[in-house]
Amino acid sequence: MKHTRFLVQSRRVAPLAVCALLAATQAAGAQPSGTQPAGRPASNAPSAPAGGFSQGLFFPHSIFDRVLQNTVDKTGNVDYVALKGSKELDLYLQAVATADLSKFPVLPVRALPDEKSTTAQTGKDKKGVKVTENRNVELAFWINAYNAHVLKTLADAYPIGGPGDIKDFDTAKTHVVAGQKWSLRDLRRKIVGFDPRALFTLTTGTRGGPLLEPRTYRFPI
Repeated sequence: MKHTRFLVQSRRVAPLAVCALLAATQAAGAQPSGTQPAGRPASNAPSAPAGGFSQGLFFPHSIFDRVLQNTVDKTGNVDYVALKGSKELDLYLQAVATADLSKFPVLPVRALPDEKSTTAQTGKDKKGVKVTENRNVELAFWINAYNAHVLKTLADAYPIGGPGDIKDFDTAKTHVVAGQKWSLRDLRRKIVGFDPRALFTLTTGTRGGPLLEPRTYRFPI
């Protein structure tokens, strides 16, 4: 049995320079088949840790990794039937909803005087060398949170023809991230504030949108 997919991309987008994409290499210009074979084994959903979820560099993106690996193939096909009702996706979104952003590190980076950063605020140290605040650990969190919420919204409504079939898909403030309710549109604006290039990492659930990879974004350690 095969399941129709409405997330397709016509070309591969280069990964962010500030955030390593842990994914299989795609051939440039390769056309996905538009279907995903069923029958992938479902993994046992873990329970939330008694002491709460890890934060910062140790945020449990591995939960979302397992979701993506079980429901997204190397060409970006999404098995929404398998994704619908995923306990692991729910668990990851629980971690996202209760995330403590104060625990995500801000890393100082010394740069050349003529360098500009699109991801951080810039100042100068005592020697006049520009210093940037690297917030890429938090940026990776927001990217993964956004993609997880999009997949959850689409899977809950499946079968549908696309995001346009969902009322207020982009504007409903029903997505909880770090204790606040957001719309997908507001989440995108938040992410663009870190780095405008991050838009190319966000799934749209539409044909021609950025390719969804079977792995999460991580800060390169």
